[in-house]
Amino acid sequence: MSKKIFTTILILTLLCMTGEFLPIGSALATARLTSAKDTISRNQASGGGAATAGYTESTVLVIEGFVFSDGDNDVICFDKDNTPSFNATCTGVGNVKVDMITDGGLVDGRVYSGDEVATAIKAGLEAQDGDADDVYTVTYDESNDKFSIRGDGGNTLNTSLGWLTYIGADKAAPTLGYAADDNNLRSAAAVSDSAVAFDVISGVNDVFNLSVDGKKSDNTAGFSAITVTAGVYTAATLATQAQILVIVATDLRLFPTQPVKILL
Repeated sequence: MSKKIFTTILILTLLCMTGEFLPIGSALATARLTSAKDTISRNQASGGGAATAGYTESTVLVIEGFVFSDGDNDVICFDKDNTPSFNATCTGVGNVKVDMITDGGLVDGRVYSGDEVATAIKAGLEAQDGDADDVYTVTYDESNDKFSIRGDGGNTLNTSLGWLTYIGADKAAPTLGYAADDNNLRSAAAVSDSAVAFDVISGVNDVFNLSVDGKKSDNTAGFSAITVTAGVYTAATLATQAQILVIVATDLRLFPTQPVKILL
C-alpha cells in the first residue's frame, strides 16, 4: 500500500537573514506556523517558540479521499439491455441512472476511500441491472489510482456505461476518472482513463484555514481561508495546488525561495 500522507510543512526559519538577501536593511525574526486545519486532518499546532519552524501533518493515514454530493457528481449513466443507446440526458432505450447515494449507499458530503467507492459502484449497478442474477466486480487500484468495473462472465446481460455521452451536471465520470463510454462490460473491464485520488467540490470540501504567527494574510489576528479549485486530483497534484495557494494567500512569496513545502 502506498503511503500518501498529506503533509504540510512550512519552512519559515529565516534565521537572521540580512539586507544582502532581502530588500530591507534589518534582520527578520523567524516565523512559525501557529495552527492549521483542513477537511482531511484535524487541528494540529506545532512549534513552541519564535525560533521553531512550524508544521502540520495529517493525524491519520490518507490514502485517497472521494466525496459525493447530491446533484454534483453522484450519477452514472448505465445501459442495461445489451444495446447501448446513450444520449446527453441518459434517456435512451435501456438507459438508467445509477445514483451513488440512493443506489450505492453513500452519504452526501462524507469522505470515502477508493475501496468504499468501488463497493458503492457495485451495489448501484447491481441494484439497477435488468437481471437480478447479474454480478459486477469493481475495484480501486491504489498503485495507479484507477477504478476497474467488470460484468462477471456469467451475467445474462452485456451492459455498458455512458461516461462521455451523458453530460448531466450530476455525472460521476470525472470523479471516477472516466472520459469515454465503455461498452460490453461482460467482455472487458472498464478501467479509469485517468488517475484519481481526491475530488474537491465547491462549497463542500474546498476550504482550509491557516494562520502564521497567529495572524492571517492582512497581518491581523485570525485565520486566512484558502479555497482549493474544485476538480479531481491525485495526491501529487493536490499537494502542488495547495502549496501554490498557501504561498499566494499568505504573501509568503515575498520570502526566500520555497518557504512552504507540502509533501506526500
